[in-house]
Amino acid sequence: MTDTKLKEEFLKDFILNLDEKKIKYSILRNKNFLLNKESFGEMDILIKRNDLKKLKKELDKNPFCHRTKTTIDITHPLLVLVKGEDFICFLDFQVGGVGYCGAPILKESFLLKNIKKEGFYYILNDSAYLLMLFIHNFIFKREKTYFDKYKKEFYEIFGRTNKEELVKELTKIFNHNISIEIIDLFSKKKLSEINDMKRKLILTHLLKKPFHTFRIIYSKGIRFLNYFNIWGVFYFLNVFKYAPLVSFVGTDGSGKSTLAKKTKEELDLMGINNKIISASAFSSIKLIKRKKREYSKKVGSLEKKGYKSIIEILARILLQIPKQLKILYFRKKGVFVITDRYPYDLITLFGVKGFWKRIVKFSFQKPTKIFYIYANPELIHSRNKELNLELIKKVQNSFEENIDFLSLKPIKNEILSQAIKEVSFENWKINQSV
Repeated sequence: MTDTKLKEEFLKDFILNLDEKKIKYSILRNKNFLLNKESFGEMDILIKRNDLKKLKKELDKNPFCHRTKTTIDITHPLLVLVKGEDFICFLDFQVGGVGYCGAPILKESFLLKNIKKEGFYYILNDSAYLLMLFIHNFIFKREKTYFDKYKKEFYEIFGRTNKEELVKELTKIFNHNISIEIIDLFSKKKLSEINDMKRKLILTHLLKKPFHTFRIIYSKGIRFLNYFNIWGVFYFLNVFKYAPLVSFVGTDGSGKSTLAKKTKEELDLMGINNKIISASAFSSIKLIKRKKREYSKKVGSLEKKGYKSIIEILARILLQIPKQLKILYFRKKGVFVITDRYPYDLITLFGVKGFWKRIVKFSFQKPTKIFYIYANPELIHSRNKELNLELIKKVQNSFEENIDFLSLKPIKNEILSQAIKEVSFENWKINQSV
């Protein structure tokens, strides 16, 4: 396990590093995430467009940061997923300014001139912050209720801000009459009427900046591709592209299912499309006249050579074809697949050996990572008294013999929280590599 960082420590170091590397920035929204105790959140940060390449280099060197492939529009080129020991957050880096669909209405140069230092980080001064919230909430956002979460803070600042200065800045963007109308409506808290002005404000701005029309068209195109997942079609057709496949294996009672579910929960939090699929080798076989066996009777049942064992091995491989196609289908769609068990159980549990062991290995997709979950046999037995202690030891010995052959990653699961951290760290490395 590599070093991990707590939220407060990481975010402070990250922000101070921007200063050190002379990357000019301002936190636009959600600065409270820096100091509160929440474990999940997001921050919007404006940087100079000229510093974007420099920022990307710094992000690529940071083991806690992952640059996602999501581009919202021209002014939102970089969405970064950050994962520390006790938190997950998204950093939405913006360039050019704040505006409507790729067309900056409040320019980057204006915003970065109107900043102030608060503690160890930079934010917009009061008047710039009010203008930014107005543009962001009433022009950029579609949801009419989005402003509600900023309303209290907005009016606290609005009450102490020079209204003439606000009118002056708004006039540069729109015109004097509209600026007076906006301030008047805010003073009377007629927010619904401000919402109704959205189209008028955009058209007025475009009359002043007609070339911004092309930015909007281009950004609308990006949003169209994202909304209908057009990029996913190209991903599906690319024979070299596969989403990760992570499998959890081990004896019954080791905690495979629990860790698989925890992995799914974390991927859901990070906004990564994922799916759990059960991929055990326990499919019933009607071709062989044999009574359904309990778990304990399956252990080592295919160790002996003979035509019945060979037929059963081949039948179990063939029965996995639909499941393997399902896994492949989701991987090609860009879905991170998690499996509870894997057909390699034919080797580690059923005891397939020799030539057939290699046949089993190469008959199935190789997972990106296979977590072998284990614990002290007595502890596993105490969790599930129905399991035979000697058989638990036998299965674990089989897994340990095949660690290198099957490229297993052992995870000791005696303290669940520690096991979750180890699995989480390994999955994070997978996400950074895709």
